[in-house]
Amino acid sequence: MSWVYDYRIFSYVISLGSTLAVFAAGIATLQFGHVDIDISYTYARLGIASAVLTFFPLLFILLRECVNRPVDVKTELIILPILSVFWLAAGGVTVVTRTNVFGHGPCDDFTDFTQNGLCAYAEPISTFSFVPAGLMLSYELLLLLIGSCGERREKPIWAHPVRGPAIREVGF
Repeated sequence: MSWVYDYRIFSYVISLGSTLAVFAAGIATLQFGHVDIDISYTYARLGIASAVLTFFPLLFILLRECVNRPVDVKTELIILPILSVFWLAAGGVTVVTRTNVFGHGPCDDFTDFTQNGLCAYAEPISTFSFVPAGLMLSYELLLLLIGSCGERREKPIWAHPVRGPAIREVGF
């Protein structure tokens, strides 16, 4: 196995864990219902949508890996940028909403249980939204770098799986 494959598995597993954390925090945020403060729950809904849209493709890729039918590099390079944009949007919207509604201070400053809870759930949504975005973007850039090196050496990798010998032939 190559280190690229190890990094891929690492980034997928950490992304799946972050996906579950954002999903749980988003559901918990929506459980508060409508409150007296002026807040849009778009950030929670976007986090939940990103989690659902990420969970199934990554799980599918990992399950195909387990049955020795891995997806090829070009398929990953189509799926991962789309998921990265979802996660960047979810993290960005959450940071903006938290700053506009709750300010820059800690969530413990709020004495109201609802405001304290909404503020506290916004923090993990924003944090765990940027984790899969960063991991997926770095993995995409790594695949593009390896692919361009392979093209230059006349050993294209696009139709081969990451676990296969094509990546090692390029020198990674």
